[in-house]
Parts: sequence; structure tokens; C-alpha cells
Amino acid sequence: CLLPGVQAKIANLAIMPPGAAEDGRATANEIPPRVESAKPVARPNKSEFDAKIVALNDEVQDFNERLSEVDAKISEAKCSGGNQSEELREARATMKSLRERKDAIMRDRAEIATLQKSAKASLDSKITAGRSLRAELKYTSPEDIEKKIASLEKRQATTSMSLKDEKVLLKEIDQLKQSKKLVSHLAANNDSISSERKSSQSISEHLSAKNAELDVLKKKIEEQKQILDSLNEANSERRAVLPALFKDKDALRKEKQAKVETIKALRAEFRTLENEFRRTQRVERQFIT
Repeated sequence: CLLPGVQAKIANLAIMPPGAAEDGRATANEIPPRVESAKPVARPNKSEFDAKIVALNDEVQDFNERLSEVDAKISEAKCSGGNQSEELREARATMKSLRERKDAIMRDRAEIATLQKSAKASLDSKITAGRSLRAELKYTSPEDIEKKIASLEKRQATTSMSLKDEKVLLKEIDQLKQSKKLVSHLAANNDSISSERKSSQSISEHLSAKNAELDVLKKKIEEQKQILDSLNEANSERRAVLPALFKDKDALRKEKQAKVETIKALRAEFRTLENEFRRTQRVERQFIT
């Protein structure tokens, strides 16, 4: 506080007109400084200020601890499950492997089906050709043809006949000889049909095996899907708390920031009061001297 005598002196100077001395006489070279106010300025209470700052810092520290707790819960929600998370990754990997195997079987089955279709077309064609050959032949056995030729030749040699009848007989013998080639073709065609039927049977068995393998795999995929659904549901439940945790974290950060801003404002106010007090002290010292 200012001394009472100094206060009175400052008060008198505050109401004296410029150029007037304290005894009422003006001086030629000295003009006293003007004082805006004689109101005393109290020194800001440092202890009270420090106590407020400590209390606010404690609150900020409390918010930091609460934020750390929320961060820990968020981290736990993201990474929780431990073995369950690992189990989920393994389940997904198993499902991926099963689906890849299914795709491979589907491709194999499509290739086998195409091969089966081609084999059937070839077999049907040869069966049709065999039927056509048999329709042209009176005898389908080389032995039967040989017997018939031998019989006709004996008849030619031992029987008297007209020239016309002999020509007919010779023509029949020639036709029988020509038919031997067709019979040979028919036999080869029958062999090919038999071979292709066996091949078609093998293809059908292979396709049936692929279908059976695919049925087993589909069942495994369905079972694995149920496992994945269960694990995903558990994982979703663990992560469902995240939105609320993030909301709590945001609210705590805002409250913490409000305390930090309050600390900044108090410090700025204290500096202003401290500066004002020191300025007044300087003015007081000038008048004392």
C-alpha cells in the first residue's frame, strides 16, 4: 500500500492545474508529472494464485488418468479376445483354404464334364456308324462270308446253269468278297465302341468322385461358416463398446482442455495484476524520492 502522506501528495497533484507549484506558485522550468489515480493497488496474492493453479493441475492430472483408463479400454476392445482373435484369424484362413479347394474341384468337374460330353458324342457317332454298316451287310462274320463264298463257288463248279445265272452267281460272290472289308470295318468300329464305353465309364466314375468330394467340401464349408459367424459375433460384441468409449474420451479431452484454458487465463490475469502492482510501485518510488 502507498504511505498516507504519499497518497495525499498524489491526490493534491491530481487536482492541481498544470504549471502550479505545491505552494500555489508556478515554476518556470518544472512541470510535475500527472497522476491518473491515487487509488492504491494491492499486490496480487501469490499463495492464493499458486493454490488455484495446483488445484487445477490436479484436476488436469485426474483427467489424464481417466483418459489413460479410457485408452486402455479402447485398446483392450480393439485387441481383446487374445486366443479368440487368433482363433478368428485361423478360422478365416481355414475358410479361405476350403473355398479355394472348392473352386479347384469345380474347375476339375467342369473339365471332366466337357470330356464326358465329347466322349459321348464320339461314342454315339460310332454306334450310329455301326448300325449303318450292319444294315448294309447280309453277313457280319468273316467265317460266314467265307462259307457262303465256298458254297457258291462249289455250286458254280458242279452245277450246270445258263450264262445269265452264272453271271448272277459270280456277282453275288464278288459282293460277298467286298463285304469282307465292311465286316472288318464293322469289327474295328465295334472294338472302338467297346473301348470308348470303358473310357466313358471311367470318366463317369471320376465325375461321380468329384461330385462326392464337392458334397463333403460343401458340408465342411457350412460348418466352418457357423464357426466364423459365432466368432465374428463375439468379436462384434467386444468392439461394440468402442463408439461409447470414443465419445467418453472426446468429452474428457474437452473438459481437460477447459481446465488448461482456465490455467492459462489465471496466469495471464496474475501477470497483469503483478505488472500493474509493479508499475504503481515505480510511481510511488518516484514521489518518495
